[in-house]
Amino acid sequence: MPDYGSIQINMNNQRAPFTEPKFRKALSLATDSDKISTTLIGTRGKPGVDSVIDPDSPFAETSLKHEFNPTKAKANLDGLGMTDRNGDGTRETADGKALSFEILVSSLEAREVRASELVASQLKEVGVSVKVTALDPAAVNTRRTPKDAAGKPVPQAVQTGDYDMYVTQYTGGHFHFDPDGLLYILHCPGTTGFGAYISGYCNPKLDELVDKAATLNAADRKEPLAQAQKILIDEPPMLSLYFPDGTFAYRPEAFSDWKQEIGHGIFHKRSFLPGARAPEPGGSSEAATPADDPDGNVGLLVGVLAVVALAGGAALVVSRRRKSDAAKSDELSGPEVD
Repeated sequence: MPDYGSIQINMNNQRAPFTEPKFRKALSLATDSDKISTTLIGTRGKPGVDSVIDPDSPFAETSLKHEFNPTKAKANLDGLGMTDRNGDGTRETADGKALSFEILVSSLEAREVRASELVASQLKEVGVSVKVTALDPAAVNTRRTPKDAAGKPVPQAVQTGDYDMYVTQYTGGHFHFDPDGLLYILHCPGTTGFGAYISGYCNPKLDELVDKAATLNAADRKEPLAQAQKILIDEPPMLSLYFPDGTFAYRPEAFSDWKQEIGHGIFHKRSFLPGARAPEPGGSSEAATPADDPDGNVGLLVGVLAVVALAGGAALVVSRRRKSDAAKSDELSGPEVD
């Protein structure tokens, strides 16, 4: 089922030439997410889109598509004065610096390593050289963590770490479904979210739109979110590769009343709540009170715990929005699952 997670390559938007939107767009135009998706996940998911929000989300502006166009990518690079001056197959910037970069990826994720290799081969076709460096997750995270000149960790909210690009995955249904995901991961570095720690992307107009969307009801969010997604199509801060489906296995003879919840699968507390179920397509409504708990006490306890957990989750979202200075603690962490 749809998992509302993604695999993507985040670019360091604070490191030249990734600071140039037209350069990032060229890399996007040179990346064939359809081929990468088909190669790595087949029909169990969808190709990535530059607008970040999953195409199955009701907030997605589905008229916006990822464009694979190497010819246009080369034209973008030519327009920036990035040409192959010495004939070695790799373009150089106007001041003579080779367009040679590194993608960091977890060595534990074979599929993500292969995705990085495919991206590297595609970018080579337009004159951009990329080295894929597979490291253990802790080493990748160390490289991503921002530090000052003395090597001491600094606030994640204001700057990026030591990398050109890195592969990451988002899971859990938030970042590609809810507009608060855009606010959280792409807001200008500062007092909101983990924007700098993730990519260092900054566009005040996008901030204005996602801030507004977060205060509106579901129907009214669509217009500002469509404008925000158009900005991300025009100047992508990352290379969105694919949205893999979630696959969940269970033993029906042990328990068969799992309830699917898009973005969370079947393994969540609401599968165990007692009482009548709403009919599902192709299914029927059944009671779920445990046979060994005729008075429903276990169900009541689960229900109370669910309410407490939901309240805790809401408090976590509020605290994330209000978290303004990650440097007050030496313990640095990010929202991704690497």
